[in-house]
Amino acid sequence: MAGFDEKLFAILVKGGVPLQVAAVLALPGADEALLEATGIVGGAVSAVGEAAVEGLRFAAATPAKRKRKVSAYQKEFGRQMKRLKILHTLKNGALQAGWNPERLMKAAHAAAKRARR
Repeated sequence: MAGFDEKLFAILVKGGVPLQVAAVLALPGADEALLEATGIVGGAVSAVGEAAVEGLRFAAATPAKRKRKVSAYQKEFGRQMKRLKILHTLKNGALQAGWNPERLMKAAHAAAKRARR
């Protein structure tokens, strides 16, 4: 296709925009065509269209938030917490007598520490 902005298309797709929408936005004059279809015509088309495309480019250019690294201890703690919660929860969903979230956490930390040795 002549004038198809492949760089913009790649940025939009990487940013999570559906393929069909990204393909339309990457076409030359797509901003004007979309705004005309919505009823905005004349000089406002180019100004609003350029602002929309510039906003999309800015949003796509911002770096994605890095996913946090989960440590082996955190994984083990989660497994122990799940195990203890199942062990000390009654059929009606309440915790057993003498067990509260604080005690569960303390026991899970101790169990994780033992398991990691």
